[in-house]
Amino acid sequence: MTEKSASSALVRQGEAGATPPRMPPSGTRMDLAALYCGYTVFFAALFAEVADRNYFSRSDVIDESVTDIGLVEQVLDQLISGQITQAQAMQELMHVERDDLREKLQAMLARKGLSAREKQEARAMLGTIEKGLAQEKKQLEAAHLNYRTGQLAVYEDSKDIVKQLATQGLNLAGKFVENALGKGAGQGRNQGR
Repeated sequence: MTEKSASSALVRQGEAGATPPRMPPSGTRMDLAALYCGYTVFFAALFAEVADRNYFSRSDVIDESVTDIGLVEQVLDQLISGQITQAQAMQELMHVERDDLREKLQAMLARKGLSAREKQEARAMLGTIEKGLAQEKKQLEAAHLNYRTGQLAVYEDSKDIVKQLATQGLNLAGKFVENALGKGAGQGRNQGR
């Protein structure tokens, strides 16, 4: 061993400034636990509306993208079968909300000829986008379900705090349960929409 290497000797308590860790008194720990529980309930209720709004707006964006893909598939089918011209197809694609998808397809159509390979590439691109949207929707629904389940568990575990807040005029959990039951009553996966 060199003089700068760490020693393997044990340090006794009280030597070299090593003191035993001290816990706060149990009353203080209980008070802290009660405060944290109250904060948890309050913030779960506070963020519920924002989380729902976020979920619904993101779901709407995904649903609009799926609608766009359906329109693009319909236009491609009509173009391939000769029911519409390229100019008509470009006009129909103006209704697609997704800029990236619309621009790629319009660029393909602008070349005055859609080869069989390009048609297959367009179909493959649509398939990839559809799979990605389905996966994103599934993850979004799972995350929202986890949030809602966790929120309900917080309320269930904190019934006393919820009652105390209700007596003070903050019926946050009641509003949550009322909204959840109202939106979910017989609506299945559409979350009451």
